[in-house]
Amino acid sequence: MEMQSSDYPSSSLLQKEITQAAEFVSKNPTFDGRDTVIAILDTGIDPAASGMQKTSTGKQKVIDFIDCSGSGDVELGPAQKCSDEKPFELVGD
Repeated sequence: MEMQSSDYPSSSLLQKEITQAAEFVSKNPTFDGRDTVIAILDTGIDPAASGMQKTSTGKQKVIDFIDCSGSGDVELGPAQKCSDEKPFELVGD
């Protein structure tokens, strides 16, 4: 399902005019983070997202990433079934 722009909850976002961000960028077009390296420690980054591909000057945006989520660190056993009487408790081995 494709998200429509009208589906995005934009009512809580500040407009660029109110924050004067548009005017600032207009006066300082090179103040966009060029030559700045930022480290982000997050379990939800998607390095394949289109907004993470290129900078305003065409350089690669993500230069390295390490999965710190722990995904795959814990060995999982076979799935267990819940009982009908206590559906929120696991039963079995």
